[in-house]
Amino acid sequence: MKSWFARALCAFLMLLCFGRSREAFGGEADQLSAIEREIGAWRLEEARALLARVPVDVRKSPRAKFLEGKLLFFEGDGDAALEALRGAIQEARTQLDWKQLRDRVESFTESTRGFTVVEGKGGRFRYRFEDASDTLLASYADRALKAQMDALGGVFGNVPRVRVEVLFLSDVKTLAALSGLLVEQIERTGTVGVSKYGRIMVLTPRALDSGYPWLDTLGHELAHLFISRASRDEAQIWLHEGTAKMLEGLWRGRKSGELSPEEAYLLDRAAREHRLIPLRSFHPSIAALPNQEDAELAYAQVLSFVRYLDAKAAGSGGIAKLLSLLGEGMSLDAALESVTKFNLRRLYLWWEQEVSGRRQTPVSVVFLMQRRFKHGAAGDEVSLGGALSEEAQRHVRLGDLLRLRGHVGPAVEEYRRAQKIEGENIPEIVERLGGGLIDQRRFADAAALLAPVVAL
Repeated sequence: MKSWFARALCAFLMLLCFGRSREAFGGEADQLSAIEREIGAWRLEEARALLARVPVDVRKSPRAKFLEGKLLFFEGDGDAALEALRGAIQEARTQLDWKQLRDRVESFTESTRGFTVVEGKGGRFRYRFEDASDTLLASYADRALKAQMDALGGVFGNVPRVRVEVLFLSDVKTLAALSGLLVEQIERTGTVGVSKYGRIMVLTPRALDSGYPWLDTLGHELAHLFISRASRDEAQIWLHEGTAKMLEGLWRGRKSGELSPEEAYLLDRAAREHRLIPLRSFHPSIAALPNQEDAELAYAQVLSFVRYLDAKAAGSGGIAKLLSLLGEGMSLDAALESVTKFNLRRLYLWWEQEVSGRRQTPVSVVFLMQRRFKHGAAGDEVSLGGALSEEAQRHVRLGDLLRLRGHVGPAVEEYRRAQKIEGENIPEIVERLGGGLIDQRRFADAAALLAPVVAL
């Protein structure tokens, strides 16, 4: 009897201790998972505060050390991050995702060690340049990004107290190496910037033959960080990209992004030909689309659709409120119904009908400029489906030959003939005709000719 009682009591005490251990382990695991979610949502202050509240014995665990390393990397301290990650992996050698992050941090840190560093005023941004000659960009970037951060803080309700690292890279290969994208993806889709690991990485404008609007790209990538923060990284790719596109120009006082002429043309043509890109095709990234024309169309689509949603949700706080509801755990349809009264399927159908029912921009004034990298192609030639006719092309080629041989007057006449066939504001023709007029020192005529195209 006594032996039976002793065994039962021992079993009861073991079960009690096991239950308490499981409860404690579950609580610690939940706490560490919360820290990881905060890092992924670019809530670095919150993650640091949560990590500081973790019990000392738990801070010594491999997973806590891993999270310390991950957080340090997002905060911009690569060397300290590597030390913490290596310590975690030493105690948990089977964690493959930890090793992948360690390798990424190691490669990133070594690749950027020789970069020139410029601290922004006020400590909100740090700039790192692969080529020291690009450091002249820092002052322009700092003014634009500080204005963008303040404007985004107004949209989303707060400005995080973290320093953002901005890297200017010299070529596509470096962008690929640091971002994890493929060189082929970047060149095929014309990608020039990425926000990842709490950083902004962009190509120097010198990496493209004709440059690109790099300050807007900085604004776009900073918006991505705010969107991740507001939605706790729950926003779908199309919503992420459309919102960032809509907000990228806030730094210069533009309230919402307007479609460029080429974007409007592509959207108009795709809508009328019933070949809009399905929203599911935006995952995992626009950089994964097959060519640059599809990437341009994708940005046009999501910008137009998100602006439509923002207008529908204006009385309920707009897109910022939608993102906040996603961050609180709502499904997309539930969040949309909360701010617009309708689900995604119905809203998308109405938007599709709207863009299919009216022209976005006159076809005759559109000229799609393709991004061309100095050390690689930018994908296939983009077809506008209505470029110069064969007759107009003959006049343009003849004009080019005449002008090359110094016969400016006859060249101008050939360009005039091409213009008469195609219309007044075709940049391919106007730029040649304007050059001929300047050669003739007819400056007033050239200015009058070029002004409408410059405005476009």
